[in-house]
Amino acid sequence: MICQYSFSGNSEQYVHLGRKHPRQILIIPPFFEEMNRTRWLLLAAMRTLDEARIGTILPDLPGQNESLVPDSEISLGIWRAALERLAAQSGVIIDMIAAFRSGAILDDAVNCSRNWRLAPEDGPGLLRQLVRTRLAADREAGAASSKATLLLEARQQGMLFAGWEIPSVMIQELEASSLPVHDEVRTVLLEGSSAPADAYVSGKPLWRQSEPQEDHWLAQQIAADLAAWMPR
Repeated sequence: MICQYSFSGNSEQYVHLGRKHPRQILIIPPFFEEMNRTRWLLLAAMRTLDEARIGTILPDLPGQNESLVPDSEISLGIWRAALERLAAQSGVIIDMIAAFRSGAILDDAVNCSRNWRLAPEDGPGLLRQLVRTRLAADREAGAASSKATLLLEARQQGMLFAGWEIPSVMIQELEASSLPVHDEVRTVLLEGSSAPADAYVSGKPLWRQSEPQEDHWLAQQIAADLAAWMPR
């Protein structure tokens, strides 16, 4: 079901499956292009959770997906406030937050008893990825640029990264953003990762593909792990 929440004078959308189910998960998607690449995955996992009588909420943050807010006006602070407003207007109690990739930066926006993360990425990690993408595009266009030059310009006046006009305030926020600390957090990574995790799932890193793709098995594993980690 497509629903609306009001934030800063605008009407933003969110998908809510299983509104009447006894347990509810707020999903925080990755930022920017990774959000587009993983949307099918998130919705597929949500449909599976709906069948297990677990409700899920997937928001459009201001400036993302169908939002009419210009991406040049976004910031982590604005997104955090939008999540707080969404939770207050959703009409349900959020039992758990499931954050995907860079979405984990914001998974302290709403208080809940448990937090779940898939391949979490902090602000500096996301910024490094954006800079690499911009450097590759500049090289292909025959332009000379460097990481230091790009970051200096981005901090001062914002910059276009992979089609997103990211303002300077958000660049500065990303540079300073680590992952929040929680009492109960479960980290899930893809098999083959050398980093420690509470669980590993098999599948393709859809957020790194050049075009959006589907992976039904990965979606089923994500849904199963989320269902098992839900507070009883």
